[in-house]
Amino acid sequence: MANDSVFRETEPLALLRPVTAGGRNFKKEEFRTLLVENAYVIGLLGTLYCIDANRIEGINRHQLLLLNPHPAAKKIDKTLDDFSPDNISAFPAALTHLSSLMLENKITAPTSIQNIFLRGDFLQNSQRALIENVFKKISIELGYGLGEFGRIGNLCTFLAKKYGLSAFHPVQYRRLIELADIDENGYGEIVATSFGNPATCLIRYRTGDVGRVLQEECECGKKFTLILTGRKNFDYVKCAGAMLVRQELERVLTSLKDYIEEWRAETREVLNGVRIVGEITLKIKVTSGYAVLANPKEFIRAEVEKNLFLTPTHTLANLISSGAFLPLKIEQADSFPETKKPLLLRRVD
Repeated sequence: MANDSVFRETEPLALLRPVTAGGRNFKKEEFRTLLVENAYVIGLLGTLYCIDANRIEGINRHQLLLLNPHPAAKKIDKTLDDFSPDNISAFPAALTHLSSLMLENKITAPTSIQNIFLRGDFLQNSQRALIENVFKKISIELGYGLGEFGRIGNLCTFLAKKYGLSAFHPVQYRRLIELADIDENGYGEIVATSFGNPATCLIRYRTGDVGRVLQEECECGKKFTLILTGRKNFDYVKCAGAMLVRQELERVLTSLKDYIEEWRAETREVLNGVRIVGEITLKIKVTSGYAVLANPKEFIRAEVEKNLFLTPTHTLANLISSGAFLPLKIEQADSFPETKKPLLLRRVD
């Protein structure tokens, strides 16, 4: 459903709520959780949940080990063996980094781990391949919801087999899930409305996530499927620990306007050995001046790699030299589809 009346926030939304385990639904077999996070504030929240769960139940069975994979390095094996976690809870990027470290140091995943619960971000195919290479034959679940809103999509084993881990059945109880600004391919921004507690009720809340809806009956009986494709990414894309900003790319390409008439850019993360690395593809519609260059693709590639900053201090060329990114790909296009809102920058899987 497309509608320009969707409420637009100009400031970040902040909600204050008590930390309580009452609605967490801890499974009885989940005794020892390995929480893999890059941000300690998120780890602190998970720790408080476990403390409160034990307090409410009057026991001490919910035990949690907070692990930041970046400084852990070769000490991971002893840490994992000592704690023997039953399950892992993590953001995809953090667990991907941990998986890379384990492969590089030839560390085997503990046999005690039964489940992996991912949340907070999208799971790319390259990330899933790397995680499954380390944590073999372990059940992986990816939930879809927002901290300020609650659950938006429910997991389904039939959907996971058919579409992967980024497909969900929209929550229908006290929820209204819509798509806004739908493009010609059926992709739109996910907009959510809740009809629960009036104190935290959100009306047509823009999630910033993009997806499409399939109206088909699933084997489980549900009639709608929500497939996530990523963030809206109109202005910036996070990729392999760096950030491609549209304005920065426009700055660099402005100096090449004698050769490039129009452009689109795509980023992706790919599995390169035991590491996830970034890759940028620049699609260009060229001018007549393009043919004057002796080796036009190599010239444009070198100029973009040398001048495009993906961090405050590192250019694309620097990140290519360090192995964090692959060389820039250049693709020539005769034309681009005409749309009301051309998407110059997007992330693909």
